[in-house]
Amino acid sequence: MMEETDWEQCYIDGDTPWDQGSPSPVLVHYLDAQMLTGNVIAPGCGSGHDVAEIARRSDTVSVLGMDISSTAVSLANSRLAAFENATCEHGDLFDPGSHHAGQYDWVWEHTCFCAIDPTRRSNYVDAVHRLLKPDGKLLAVFYLEPKQREDGVAGPPFGCSIDELDALFEGRFMIEESRVPEVAYPGREGRELLRVLRRR
Repeated sequence: MMEETDWEQCYIDGDTPWDQGSPSPVLVHYLDAQMLTGNVIAPGCGSGHDVAEIARRSDTVSVLGMDISSTAVSLANSRLAAFENATCEHGDLFDPGSHHAGQYDWVWEHTCFCAIDPTRRSNYVDAVHRLLKPDGKLLAVFYLEPKQREDGVAGPPFGCSIDELDALFEGRFMIEESRVPEVAYPGREGRELLRVLRRR
């Protein structure tokens, strides 16, 4: 297993190139067509732009952001102070606490899967499966082809292939939707895959 990124130090140093200062365009576009309802969790939510966007859209949804960086959690909770239906907590997707098991109708995935050590991806699938209620859904934006890092380091972000995603989630989830999204942050056009996966 490779050396883990110190996400807390990244936030302390302001070294957060994944934070574009706005919610994911893919999420915004998706919510324009379909609202999320029930309980939603967003692992690796960072400073909470996406959590705020989900909460802003509907008062019939309850959104929990989770991040391993306490500084990110503080930033997120400052952003979420205006919303009664959203909060963020410090936590680890791989060990979130038993009280989270089977509690969520939706998991929102954006920049968490691509940030973890690729050897832990099967653990990611297990973790998301545990969080969701039966028939709960994973709404995910997967990063297929990140640009080469200038420092030559392999990642994060770590890319993935559609074949790898199919193999990882097969048997635990059913694909309800899979497509290259119509919108993206500048520079990510054609590099992302939107998937809606239903928990078996």
